[in-house]
Amino acid sequence: MKIAIVGGGVFGLAAAWRLAIRGHAVEVLEADHIPARKAASRDISKAFRGGYGVATPEYAPGVARARELWRDLETQTGRAIYHETGCLQICTRFDPGDFEREGFEALRGMGWPVNWLETEEIAQRYPAFRLHEVVGAVMDSWGGWIDPMQALPALAEAAEALGGRVRTSRPVSHLGDVDADLVVVCAGAWLARVVPSLVSSVRTTRQHEAFYRPLSLGDCATLPAWSLDMGTEGWYGFPASFDGVVKVARHLPDVDGNPDGGREADAEQAGIVRAFVADRLPELAQAPDEGGTCFYTMSRDGSFLFDRAPGSDRVFIAGCGGGHAFKFGPMLGEWAADLVEGRPLPAGFGLRDKGSERVV
Repeated sequence: MKIAIVGGGVFGLAAAWRLAIRGHAVEVLEADHIPARKAASRDISKAFRGGYGVATPEYAPGVARARELWRDLETQTGRAIYHETGCLQICTRFDPGDFEREGFEALRGMGWPVNWLETEEIAQRYPAFRLHEVVGAVMDSWGGWIDPMQALPALAEAAEALGGRVRTSRPVSHLGDVDADLVVVCAGAWLARVVPSLVSSVRTTRQHEAFYRPLSLGDCATLPAWSLDMGTEGWYGFPASFDGVVKVARHLPDVDGNPDGGREADAEQAGIVRAFVADRLPELAQAPDEGGTCFYTMSRDGSFLFDRAPGSDRVFIAGCGGGHAFKFGPMLGEWAADLVEGRPLPAGFGLRDKGSERVV
């Protein structure tokens, strides 16, 4: 079957790879370059973790399978994509029902390599982080980070190796003009522009990402990927990049924004992040923030959207990463392929299946 994919971010390129593996003729139409300058997929790091609070039983199997597929992609392309540094999930509460507690117990029951660290051990291992009010942390040994600047070209290369075509500078204004049997729209923050019937179902929000480049990393050199009170406060960060940049951000949908606008920092958001850094990671506080804006594309509950476009027999939708999609990478492509082929999808991915609690 001839399938056109609109958008060359992680959803679109993963869909191209996995559809090509299943024998379909695929063509990606990307309006910009890869990685696109304003797309959420363009970044220096993306978190990899198994814990999803009470939703862990639904999401962690996909993360585990994605881990295997990322390794396969590394082998195929020779690119370093998945960095298994561990993910330290720090928390100020660890009671039944709390995000870290529910994720820890579910992952442990699945045989995932997780363990609990007391505050004293965290302080000894990771002295850069100030631990007032902290009760401990879950260490997810499979956690870490994905390098999107390696992952995106790797996905494109894998699709092209199977006969797929990845075409850049190919904007799509009207889906009816696309020459294909089926169309999968993976347009990220522009999803509702391409499929206008989604305008009431999709929200785009601006998120500040802080990038600090200290003269000396000091104790920050030992940090793994980490989060603090992910389910409520949403703080997270990464080890220093290969050129000495430390990324800190907050995983909370915030200010609505126009995806065609600039990517300069939102001053209020940047100030909130800087105050957090001064409090929790003071070694970074004197370094300038070189960061800017990333866009989240949100469904009503933050879960992914895989469905047929309303009123169409040939157009499908794959998107709404909600700031937590990139780790799934190849699995986004598997789900897109299942959607196109009429196979079952995880509960909650359809337009009419959205709940009231946000998936974090």
